[in-house]
Amino acid sequence: MSRALVFVAALGGLMVVALADDIRFETSGVVRRGAELLFVSDEMPGTYLAYRIADLHWEENCARLTPERLAIIDLGQALSLDPEGVGILADGRVVLLSERLRGLVTSDGLVVDYDDPLGEMANAGLEGLAVRSFGGGRSEVAVLWEGGYLEGDRVPPVVQEYKSPKAVKPFIVIHEIERDAKPITQYKSRRTKATRVLDVPQPPGNPPSAQRFRAPDLVWEDPTERAQSGTENSNLIVLLNSRAAFRDPKLKPEDDARQSLLWLQRFSRDGARIGLPLDIDKKVPSAFGSLNWEGLGWWQEGKTLILVDDAGILRPATQPPAVCLVDIPPEWKISARGMK
Repeated sequence: MSRALVFVAALGGLMVVALADDIRFETSGVVRRGAELLFVSDEMPGTYLAYRIADLHWEENCARLTPERLAIIDLGQALSLDPEGVGILADGRVVLLSERLRGLVTSDGLVVDYDDPLGEMANAGLEGLAVRSFGGGRSEVAVLWEGGYLEGDRVPPVVQEYKSPKAVKPFIVIHEIERDAKPITQYKSRRTKATRVLDVPQPPGNPPSAQRFRAPDLVWEDPTERAQSGTENSNLIVLLNSRAAFRDPKLKPEDDARQSLLWLQRFSRDGARIGLPLDIDKKVPSAFGSLNWEGLGWWQEGKTLILVDDAGILRPATQPPAVCLVDIPPEWKISARGMK
């Protein structure tokens, strides 16, 4: 990210930026906190972005972020490299998912440190974070390793012979975080309550020119469940998008870009698919179709989801990042208990 930022205000730790001409960031995760949306950018370590919902100007069920309205909040933990997800723990703390560190970071530092299997490999790594709360300020988190095609040029030269043109499936790791947990390393992947591979659909065709899914983000179906963890209403909704490792030479570039599948799919906490997917492009205006959606959160729990794309160039810009709202289909029958 360019560092041509000018901080023009600082109130209660909230820093509002004026943007220079070459500012760039990519929105990854999103979560709603009352009257504002929180985002992370993998180009901005140790920080998250806040945007007032009242400042969104809707075009049907979608809106573009106005760069001048963004605020940067510094966690005071610059070690949070390559943040890909953002959530709010049951004790109220904002938590970032760091792909580079393979861990979870709050203003208190590194709260969760995962084992090697969750590290980044050939440009695939931790991308998604979902948080739900239990009594006593305990949180249950699910982190998502994205899967998809491994990029051959990112594989170390000494292991090039082991690379494969096949895509790998995403997987999730689920565990709890106690209230006010301080920097710890005890939540290792081998000790978690569940590590499960997601049974993602497999589009037809042969790799590496066929479409295969990766998973950028996820949410709990019921993020405010008050029962014990691992019980009822513990399914997940996962954002899926597909691509081919190599472009089909028979297609024009503009046609090939629309070969990607952009879906929302329900999974059990064991990784099994539940029902049919929801085609995102059929739920958003055509002007917002075929975007590279990277962030997923709840707008209204149990009813409406938030999607954010990873547009990065703000000035000069063709389009700043988009936010779209997608209603849950009635046939998914998700509990709307406690909704406002």
